[in-house]
Amino acid sequence: IWLRDSKGSFQLFKQEIGDLPPGDYELSFRSTGLNDIRLDGFAIVPGAALADELFQIPSHKPAPRFRCQRNQLLCRYDPIDTAYGIRWQEAKFKVREIRQDPVEALFRRSLNFNSDPVIHGNDKARHLDLYIQPEPLPPGRRVFRLVVCGGAKTELPRLLETYDPEDEALENYAENAGRSLCHPRASHRTGRKYEFSQARMAAQTLTNVIYPIYCQCENVRHYTPGRCYDSLYTWDAGFIGLGLMELDMHRAVENLNSYLTDEQNSHAAFIHHGTPLPVQFYLFLEIWNRTQDMHLLKRFYPALRHWYRFLMGRMPGSTMRNLGSGLIRTFDYFYNSGGWDDYPVQVYSRKMGYYPRIAPAVGTSHAIRAAKILRLAADHLALQADIQQLTKDIDELAAALQDFAWDRESGYFSYVLHDERLAPVEFLRHPDGSNFNCGLDGVSPLIAGICRQEQIDALIAHLKNPCEMKTPIGLTTVAQNAPYYDADGYWNGSVWMPHQWFLWKAMFEIGEMELAHWIARTALDLWAREVEETYYCWEKFDVASGRGSMWHQFGGLSCPVLNWFAAYHTLGTISVGLDCWILKREFNADRSQLQLTLRRPFASGGSHLIIVMNPDHTYDAFLGEKSLNVAELHPGTIQITLPAGSTEYALQIEAAPASTSRAQ
Repeated sequence: IWLRDSKGSFQLFKQEIGDLPPGDYELSFRSTGLNDIRLDGFAIVPGAALADELFQIPSHKPAPRFRCQRNQLLCRYDPIDTAYGIRWQEAKFKVREIRQDPVEALFRRSLNFNSDPVIHGNDKARHLDLYIQPEPLPPGRRVFRLVVCGGAKTELPRLLETYDPEDEALENYAENAGRSLCHPRASHRTGRKYEFSQARMAAQTLTNVIYPIYCQCENVRHYTPGRCYDSLYTWDAGFIGLGLMELDMHRAVENLNSYLTDEQNSHAAFIHHGTPLPVQFYLFLEIWNRTQDMHLLKRFYPALRHWYRFLMGRMPGSTMRNLGSGLIRTFDYFYNSGGWDDYPVQVYSRKMGYYPRIAPAVGTSHAIRAAKILRLAADHLALQADIQQLTKDIDELAAALQDFAWDRESGYFSYVLHDERLAPVEFLRHPDGSNFNCGLDGVSPLIAGICRQEQIDALIAHLKNPCEMKTPIGLTTVAQNAPYYDADGYWNGSVWMPHQWFLWKAMFEIGEMELAHWIARTALDLWAREVEETYYCWEKFDVASGRGSMWHQFGGLSCPVLNWFAAYHTLGTISVGLDCWILKREFNADRSQLQLTLRRPFASGGSHLIIVMNPDHTYDAFLGEKSLNVAELHPGTIQITLPAGSTEYALQIEAAPASTSRAQ
């Protein structure tokens, strides 16, 4: 048997099984320790053959063999058959070797070391670097074209000659192929002030790609928050998928697929790195509401249910829900509950060793919303047993938040501390006695949709108060009047986009559409102002200065700016609340008419829609024979209020008879 040992090396293990009479036998392998078994292969052979070498380690020669002439580089690695070639426009160049694994950190530090042909790191791998030396840029436009290709060793020289980097058609092809994705366009002049900053964000999101990352026994290419982060990031990737959805639906679907696993996979309920916040459930709902694709629904529902069962502690090994309160606790899997690294109560809980027996509000809130999203899908698939279980889970989780986490005095939901027997005992308070959760975690049950009206009023008041969470540049992570607020923090004292997106979506069901518009408009204005000033795509913005900071080539958690632009300015976009399941959406050719059918089978109140129609008209909306109120946010972008009391809505939106064409 060829097994990997504790040091990571494969070893041959031999076991005599004696003489066996003919018949059927069952062979099983079981780990007797705490580690899993890595089995590469086994063979059952006559005893006389044991001396023969049954397994061989193939020789691995990572050194590249290359030939460089003029403006062409041919490269191959033994023993693979594929060769690689690069051809570029005439320019001064050098070919360097970078001997480091992984290559990223050393490569960044050695970008300007143009005199050394070999740059040594840990010498565990050898990378070939084509270093095009600095080119002077005259006034105007300078285009530099380069062709990369792969093929059989004998065919590669001919293949390279086929594509001439001097051919302007290559440039036109590349530019046109990318332009449709990287240049979001507003439907009306009111949104055109955002186009430049949106194009930068689109380009950043589409090009933050890493290859290879080894995952689930194969190498995958992967969208990452920034190319310096050569890693999977679960919750960041969910927002990358939401951003990709506005640019290329196929990429968004594949992004979702890359973090899900098959229901039969007992090894991994989902692909996890970093904060285990289930953003992929929201991405799934948004993809459905854009596509109504039954194939995708049937493909993704079992995988999301697999993830959800782990989230609820129903899979072997899951400790997500092992507290007596029934609240969700993710700290066994990552130090960070909501992505907010220096969130004060989280930092304090870790320092005090409370992680095994403390629960924030955010994990339970998003578990409830994940269950509600699954329940919408189960309703469409007529899976009654799933609906019953999900409803039971939602009720239990909501009761746990209400019974143990709501602090009426402060008007926030709290971190809940449990005793040594894991029974809930008290809110975790700051040393001065105030609630320690005055921030985004404390308002997160709004996203779950389980708050009573008095709680909604209190939480919305915190969000709207300029002394608390409302700032000139958006909603801050920690309330400014909290004793633990830090203007010089990372998340503390800063505005980030992702949790603002969750709250923006929540407002559609709560009815606070003025706050929803403020969140989106403030974010778009902030993003446009900073990108136009610096050309950078920042990860966060400091409340004190109003300026962007930290990593400057960031996609990931800043992707909601693409969603907000689409929601208010991209023709044909329909934005609905988290309790809505769209059944049909049919626009006419010029987007001046829409037939929209949606279900809200588990919501009793009203809701709101935002739809971007043809800006040349004003609009009327009808629910059957009943006329609905239509508010025009700006030309073409309308808001419609859905009345309470129905589970299914068939809407007709059309240009008003008196509507006249208006110049854009």
